[in-house]
Amino acid sequence: MGCLKVWLPCQVRCYLLHATRNMNWISIVGFAVIGQCTLMAFKYLLGKKSQQQVLLIALFATIALYLLHEVLVQSRLILQYTLLTGWGPLFPLLIAPILFLYIRSIINPKAKARWIDALHLLPFLIAFFDRIDTILLPKAVKVNRLIITFDRFDNMPYAPPPAFTISSFWDLMIWHLQPMIYFGLNIWALYQAKDKIYGSKKLAQWLTFLSIGFLVYFLSNYITEITLPKAFELKKMNVLLPLFSLYVFALCLVIITQSSTSYVVRPLDQDALTSKEIKQYFDKLEEVISTEKPFLKAELQVRDLAWAIGLSGRELSHVIKTTLDYSYSDYINQHRIHHVIGLMKDDHYYHFTMSALGKEAGFGSKDAFYRAFKKETGQTPKVYFDRLKSPKS
Repeated sequence: MGCLKVWLPCQVRCYLLHATRNMNWISIVGFAVIGQCTLMAFKYLLGKKSQQQVLLIALFATIALYLLHEVLVQSRLILQYTLLTGWGPLFPLLIAPILFLYIRSIINPKAKARWIDALHLLPFLIAFFDRIDTILLPKAVKVNRLIITFDRFDNMPYAPPPAFTISSFWDLMIWHLQPMIYFGLNIWALYQAKDKIYGSKKLAQWLTFLSIGFLVYFLSNYITEITLPKAFELKKMNVLLPLFSLYVFALCLVIITQSSTSYVVRPLDQDALTSKEIKQYFDKLEEVISTEKPFLKAELQVRDLAWAIGLSGRELSHVIKTTLDYSYSDYINQHRIHHVIGLMKDDHYYHFTMSALGKEAGFGSKDAFYRAFKKETGQTPKVYFDRLKSPKS
């Protein structure tokens, strides 16, 4: 520490010594995750980059900078490394639109980036120019302001949260509302498009996990800010920072441990399925049909069965059409009819009406059952049942 005594003021040295002695597990986890995010960004910088990969690079890089700022503040090492001073509230304004654009690129892989997409960065630019005077301050001035801030939080007595004022309303509008709107839009877009956009069930889970995790963190951050006394402004990060760090670490771990690249490339398209893949998916479909019998559910939709084998609804229809030359509905109805025939042979169902047997097999209406049965067997259910039960000649 001898070199510090030469050029650092005594009070700054005390803060840095305090930070060094109190480098707890929170800071360690934070720095570890920062390194993980940086490695992930470099990982996707290598090789040919798709639009999704470029956005994922930007997302991980921004998360790394945000975490770095929070860890430096929490450990107070920001007194020595002041470059990120003033940037803290800006990073969520970048994370939210980048995540939105990444999810949009998965939903619509053919969509190209447009100049109008730069409008998503408008809140960030407005906030940046609002804080540029703080960002460009000389290091000595930043250090003095930080010392005053830390002293105020360290010595601030317990007090109730401040009343909701016009100032806090604008604080909500500028710093908190934008991320919440974006994350809410992400969840809504994923819900609306879940039957046609996902290349696999894993991709669906990944995008949902990605969106909900950030939404919960930033919402928790804002709730604690408006409900806790100002004396806990820094102390709340003792809880939120490690939780967010562990969440981001889980995101990185999911990508690293998966052999599939479906998290960063476009979902499978029906034209991209090879004959070998079609056979594999059809075999998997037959296994699900025979073991779980999902066709017994009247409300079964193509996306529900597709998710079970890791395809989109359109891809599942393509697999069935290519293998059997059946439509999806014909394929499901065929299994339902075979199930009804099995029930007809079971004495336990002898007194069931034909429409009741149809409902047992998953048909939503009597008319649909009769049409499907006659299409499959060439006979009505009643005629088929009577012939099945009549004595053999």
